[in-house]
Amino acid sequence: MKRPIAILLFALFLTGHTWAQKPADTSATKTMVIDTIPLRKDTIRYKMDSGLEKQIEKKKELNRSKPPAIDGFRVQIYAGNSRQQAMQIRTEVVGAYTDYAAYLIYKQPTFRVRVGDFKNRFEAQKLLNELKAQYPSSFIVPDEVLVNPVLAPKPIESTEDAQKQDP
Repeated sequence: MKRPIAILLFALFLTGHTWAQKPADTSATKTMVIDTIPLRKDTIRYKMDSGLEKQIEKKKELNRSKPPAIDGFRVQIYAGNSRQQAMQIRTEVVGAYTDYAAYLIYKQPTFRVRVGDFKNRFEAQKLLNELKAQYPSSFIVPDEVLVNPVLAPKPIESTEDAQKQDP
C-alpha cells in the first residue's frame, strides 16, 4: 500500500519539475522597446517611434471619419461586369425609391448594386417584395450597413469615371 503512494508522489514530483518554464530570450523585444518607465506597480509606459505614433493617429482619424456601421442586410438587385449598366440601374433605383440609399460596389471583376440599410431581414424582405417585379433576380444579402444613412456623407461620382468605358 505504501509503495503505490510513493510511486505516485515520485511521478508527480517529476512531472512538476518538467512543467517548469525557462525564461524566453528577450533580446528581440529589447530592441523594439526603447524605454520602459513604471508609473505604478501595474502600469508600464512605452516610448514609441514618431513614425509609429503618426500611423496610429492617422488610423484613429480615419476611423473617426467613417460613419458608424453595424451588421445588417441589403437587397442586391444587380451583379455583372458592365459598369455602365450598374450605374444606370443605380440611378433608376435612386429616382424611384427615394427613401432608400443605393450603393454601387465593385469587387473584381463584378459590379454590384445594393439597396437599403436594414437592421433585420424582415425589413429587407419588404423592399425585396417591391423590387422583385422590376428586378426578378434580386435577393437579400448580409452586409455592413450604416447606422444612420441620412447623416452619412453622400458619394460624389466624378464625371470622368462616368465617361470611362466598361472594363
